Amino acid sequence: MAENTRFYDITKAFIDRIEANWDTLPVIRPNDSGFSFNLTNGFVAIVREDMDSRPASINGYAPLVRTSGVMTFKVFVPHNTGVKDGDLYASEISEIFTLKQFSGVTCFAASIDSGAQIKYNNNIYWLTTVMCPYYYDAHVTL
Repeated sequence: MAENTRFYDITKAFIDRIEANWDTLPVIRPNDSGFSFNLTNGFVAIVREDMDSRPASINGYAPLVRTSGVMTFKVFVPHNTGVKDGDLYASEISEIFTLKQFSGVTCFAASIDSGAQIKYNNNIYWLTTVMCPYYYDAHVTL
């Protein structure tokens, strides 16, 4: 695997997993405006947070590089629905990733914030955030 595709591969793995396991609300991928969706009933935005890569082992011509980071899922629900829907959806998303391995990604326990009211695209939503820490090991060719 080429080293320069590592960040793309990680992001794609998370996108593929949520799209295969959850269809309650539209999922907006990183670098997508979401304007093609009807967002009035809520949506989930995937945000790629910091990623950090470090050598994990040196073994000849294919050293192992470990990339760690946090993938964030921002759950937006209409503000008049209260916090229940946001918390429920966040819990469902958390279960998809907590302590799971997929496509080379290993996830730790996801955490869920307490939520906040936010204005987005001229609508008011309740925002609950799921933070999923992970690591990804890949051999790189020198």
